[in-house]
Amino acid sequence: MTNSIKRNDGQVHQGDIYSDIDYIEYAEVIDGRVEISKIRYQYVMVLSQECDLTQDFTERQKEAGMSITHDKLLQSVIVVPMFNYEQFRTGSHLSNLGYSMATDYTNPNKTPAKTLKQNNNPRYHYLDFDESIPIVPSVMDFKRFFTIDINTLYRIRNDRYVCSVDTLFRERASQRFANFLSRIGLPDGR
Repeated sequence: MTNSIKRNDGQVHQGDIYSDIDYIEYAEVIDGRVEISKIRYQYVMVLSQECDLTQDFTERQKEAGMSITHDKLLQSVIVVPMFNYEQFRTGSHLSNLGYSMATDYTNPNKTPAKTLKQNNNPRYHYLDFDESIPIVPSVMDFKRFFTIDINTLYRIRNDRYVCSVDTLFRERASQRFANFLSRIGLPDGR
């Protein structure tokens, strides 16, 4: 079970979960009008470093007339989408994009599914919340990360902040994400 907490300090934190977050694929002008393609994710978790987020927040809180250290301000925040575990298991979690995903996890009694739920597959992170949090068991796919403008998160925080994973759980997810991204890439995709 993933422990969670509710924060009301107004800051964006590592481990925060937000709902209904848009990823902008592209924006281009076609025949004089702007076309924007976006993907909406039901839930995302913030994985940017807590120290960077705290420094950014502290600078934003300075009173008028105080000198702001602009190199402490963040432009964007790293987030990872959270997919419904049952949809992930069947490979249908990205079917709305026309993607056909692996179905290695359909049988919950076989090794791939067990490995995933025990967080022993380096690409994925499994989350399961108690009934007080309105999120079904979920999987984060570390290959699907993106960034979102930090000003956007502050603007929508009151409406779309769901909860935060507790410190140990956010550190585990963050460390696993960093390890996955820093792996040595092999030509066969491992």
